[in-house]
Amino acid sequence: MSAGGASSIGFANSQTSIAQVVATATSGAGYAVLAPPTPIVVTDSTVLIDGNVTTALARGNFAENSMDLSFGTAGSPGVATVDSAARTVEGGAALLNGQTNYGAVLATATGRGYLPLNAPSGGAESAMLTANGNSIAASAYGNAATNRMTVSALGQTPGAAIGNFQTNAANVTALVAGSGVHADFGPLQTSTLSITGNSLAATAVGNQATSLIATPR
Repeated sequence: MSAGGASSIGFANSQTSIAQVVATATSGAGYAVLAPPTPIVVTDSTVLIDGNVTTALARGNFAENSMDLSFGTAGSPGVATVDSAARTVEGGAALLNGQTNYGAVLATATGRGYLPLNAPSGGAESAMLTANGNSIAASAYGNAATNRMTVSALGQTPGAAIGNFQTNAANVTALVAGSGVHADFGPLQTSTLSITGNSLAATAVGNQATSLIATPR
């Protein structure tokens, strides 16, 4: 977007959510030696349960607002208006984001990583067993926004402004349930077992926003 002379630019975004938002993610990753009653040993083998990702993301409102402006000369104040409250932002370049959430937001993630080797009799010999770097996460947001503006001018850079107004009036819930990484095994002979770098995370946020105004030099 470009603006020449003394023009001004205004941009407004308005969002309202009244519905329930639900996101569910379920996963399972593993290796099993299950042949009872005869003990079974994993021999001269490599078993990797690595790098699995389970993510549930739920948002009532989400916006990515971006303005890239080039003025011929310094601009005059501009106004952007949104919602019944008539909230305004003034500037040669103006960006306004308004979000209201009335609906419940729920994110649930369930993930399992497993290495059951017929414990207590089963096991491993000259083997490498790993369950590394697996992640299980649930994130819920009532309102979320990213506002970005880049302003440049041949003369004096005009004034720029970003306004962000968010209201959340509902429950926002994130759950990580019945999840984890485990190994269940018998004797390990000249073998390597690694369970590291696994993570569980639940994040619930009513309102979240990031705003940035940049002027190239």
